[in-house]
Amino acid sequence: MIGLRGNTSHMSRAFTERVRRGIGTAALVTLAALGTAIGAGRTASAVEPTQDAKSQQVFTAVCGKCHPVERVTAMRRSRSQWEETITSMITARGAQVSDEDFDTVLTYLSREYGRVDVNRAEPDDIVEVLGVTEQMASSIVAHRKQHGPFENFEALVKVPGVDRDALEKKRDAITF
Repeated sequence: MIGLRGNTSHMSRAFTERVRRGIGTAALVTLAALGTAIGAGRTASAVEPTQDAKSQQVFTAVCGKCHPVERVTAMRRSRSQWEETITSMITARGAQVSDEDFDTVLTYLSREYGRVDVNRAEPDDIVEVLGVTEQMASSIVAHRKQHGPFENFEALVKVPGVDRDALEKKRDAITF
């Protein structure tokens, strides 16, 4: 069990009792962070999961009901292909997904497991899938319109204003 140090006067009796009874380490760490944030005058939102973590949780909850998450993410797909896949799960397989969760899962899958054809995509799609700036995505599209399609990755990274390292991180998401 993790020991608590420092001033714990801001922690509630319920928190202290949970610690005394030996709750799980992950829960203890979360509660300790929450107690510290509140004690420091911050709101509970200071320790809430990031938007990415929330999106991943929704994805896991929705898709993980029927099959292993690894099965879903084994292959990259374009945004429209992910939309088709999710829609098929709902219409043909009876998956229960709210409109909000549909959008969250679609955006998460596009961002984390998406694929983008840099010779056809709009800047917004490039930003979403590759995680690059709008300026970089616009430079890619402008260069493509002026000079024609990219033949390969090396041609793409020669575009002025393109960060090779940023694209290298998502190289497997880029198609030509």
